[in-house]
Amino acid sequence: MRRRMQHLWFTRRWALLFISVLLGVAISCSEGVVTSEGARAALPSHVKAVADGNRPMPGTVSPEVLMSQFAELLYEYGDFSDEAPATLVRYDPAPIGVVDAPVAQISIDQAIEETRLLFAVLKYGYAGYRFFGGDEAFGAARESILSRIGRDTGFIATEELLELMVDCLGFVQDGHFAIGSRALCKRFRLYADFSIEFVRNDKGEFVAIDGRTLARVDSCIPSDYMKASISGAGDIVYVPGLLVPSDAQSAGIVLEFGDGSRQSVQLSPVRSETPETRGLPYELTDLEGIPLAKCRAFLPVGDSRESMDMFVRDAERLWYESVVILDLRSNRGGDEMFAKQWCLRLTLKNPGPLGAGAELKTSTAMILRDNTKRRLGSGPEDGQRRSPPDPNNPGWSVIGQSSEVFAANKPVLVVLMDSYCASATEGLIDYLRHMDNVVFMGINTSGAYQTGNVGMFVLPYSRLGVWVPTLLKLNASGTSIDGIGFLPDFWVAPECILERAAAFIRRHLLSS
Repeated sequence: MRRRMQHLWFTRRWALLFISVLLGVAISCSEGVVTSEGARAALPSHVKAVADGNRPMPGTVSPEVLMSQFAELLYEYGDFSDEAPATLVRYDPAPIGVVDAPVAQISIDQAIEETRLLFAVLKYGYAGYRFFGGDEAFGAARESILSRIGRDTGFIATEELLELMVDCLGFVQDGHFAIGSRALCKRFRLYADFSIEFVRNDKGEFVAIDGRTLARVDSCIPSDYMKASISGAGDIVYVPGLLVPSDAQSAGIVLEFGDGSRQSVQLSPVRSETPETRGLPYELTDLEGIPLAKCRAFLPVGDSRESMDMFVRDAERLWYESVVILDLRSNRGGDEMFAKQWCLRLTLKNPGPLGAGAELKTSTAMILRDNTKRRLGSGPEDGQRRSPPDPNNPGWSVIGQSSEVFAANKPVLVVLMDSYCASATEGLIDYLRHMDNVVFMGINTSGAYQTGNVGMFVLPYSRLGVWVPTLLKLNASGTSIDGIGFLPDFWVAPECILERAAAFIRRHLLSS
């Protein structure tokens, strides 16, 4: 009986999809924002007000202007005569069970050779090369490293060489770019005190539990420091917090109240829990009777491919629910195709921002991506490889473009996120931000979104691994979120997020 009901369920859903495609789905729009009329549940106005304040507005940049701006970010290759030899870029992974770790030290001559190789690879293999300054910036960084390599002993510690490279390339803010164990991206972390809760009155003022009204924070307007959060009872509250560089030792603020009193508050760093890596990357369970879709990766490697396909298929089932929790914590990304397919099946549209992107088609870039695939085994399918080269722009693919699309969404999605969410997962979050019945809960994501399709190689003597993105993207705002990430609508400490999500749903979405 259950199997028959499931069959009817899916049949009806696919029939609706087919009819919608043929006839077109009439969705009411007002000023570019899609409404969700007929939704089985909907965000209450006070919840929607918080979410809307954290959403992109319909863009004002035309697709033509965006394409022009993006084209200026692509390096113009004259010839490829100084491209690094393929034999130096190609990487053969160590056998299973063998640790391919850096050596302790190398000779000065070897360090010089590696430095020149690194920058040759970056010129032809790094999609963000021109975005971060091109020949001028990277040439200066190369010469700075070479000048700082010592010659007194004839040898240099690999760790010292790594520090030189990271320091001289400090102008790069790219969440995908890394050398050895060091990412070339300054990350920002939430510092907060979740024990201090405020509510907001009809005037928009922040009021403490004892009735005092917050006037200033560090002599600034309170809204710059107050983060929307969820109490243990599921109510919307506000807590003091701010984003600061992750290497900061501490962060303190002073709360100034309307009655003249002051309170010093020491904010603590909020860290994501240890990432969950065991088991299949996707499973559909429930939390107190609420569907809970956990997706921990988008890498279709080995048995994980079936799990990814199930994630996409389950969007059909979730379409019938009133409320769904989509748990993306620990998901570092992979193949964005699964995220796109999931949204398509849930909304019958392709929601997302206006954007442009192109991938390097140089010999260096192709080898870098092949290296990644070999390192991962079968690896994710490289969809960008099918994009044709641009005959008018040597070394690049034809520029791809996505339209800005807002989509209605039937079930309310409560999306859980953390600082491990990156790359393709941030792509999914961007799509979800263009759907109307969605709230985000947790802390800011990793911020590894402007580049993608990461290739890699290993420096020949030090054995330092280098991860190099070969895809560059640009959104309509022209800004990058790398290092900062996407911000949640409601900031919630990782250790209690499931309980707070359930309380929020009971309080605001399922209450009679």
